[in-house]
Amino acid sequence: MSHDLHRAARKDDHVRLAEEQQLTRPPSEFDDLEFVHHALGGVSVDEVDLSVQVHRWRWASPFYVNGMTGGTDLTARINRELAVAARETGMPMACGSVSIALDDPDAARGFTVIREENPDGFVLANLGAGRSGEDAVRAVELLGADALQLHLNAVQETAMPEGSRDFSRWRRSVAEVVAASPVPVVVKEVGFGLSRSTLEVLADLGVEVADVSGRGGTDFLSIENARRDLSAGPDYSALSGFGQSALACLLDAPDDGPVLLAS
Repeated sequence: MSHDLHRAARKDDHVRLAEEQQLTRPPSEFDDLEFVHHALGGVSVDEVDLSVQVHRWRWASPFYVNGMTGGTDLTARINRELAVAARETGMPMACGSVSIALDDPDAARGFTVIREENPDGFVLANLGAGRSGEDAVRAVELLGADALQLHLNAVQETAMPEGSRDFSRWRRSVAEVVAASPVPVVVKEVGFGLSRSTLEVLADLGVEVADVSGRGGTDFLSIENARRDLSAGPDYSALSGFGQSALACLLDAPDDGPVLLAS
């Protein structure tokens, strides 16, 4: 199997295994979050405004469709449906990593369908850490994106059978992407959280927005471990539950760090 075909198959594997995870929903600390009720709110329901200011953007609500997938026929259908939902609700939408489309133009359809269905919406392109500033520009141009997500996924890569094991250039890559990108960059994790020290480093690298993307949603360590031939390599199941929750990240975050999103 060619490298591009193997990567496309991996994308579809991720969807299948993520769906299986939802059959036994993983615990999330968001389930333990309680809102404080104010009996004398002093407002009219008709005057309630859910819109929020996020960095330099005004969003219709404090929710957005986070980066998931793209690059195959299956994931193109998923992105089309998500784009329609984003258009109808006014939510911003991020795609999954477009790296596959930068290397294989035939995979671009799995991402460009987002703009076709949602031409006027707020769209975030997505790349993995380690890519170049030139790649960042191409990713933004591919979707006509309003922002660029740059995901940090060292835990996932470590468990991935074909994953990278060298993260030594990631800081340099983040700085390069931030400098080169024609739109703001949102650095995010993929389900293991961004610690206080990481957020401080990101601020020093020029990152103005970050999504802590903590533990409690899709578990990519378990997904990659399920893809492994355990007879031929290590079993990473002992690391299940690794990382910080989004709530823990928010409580630990520095006051003067990047603007935070919490998924």
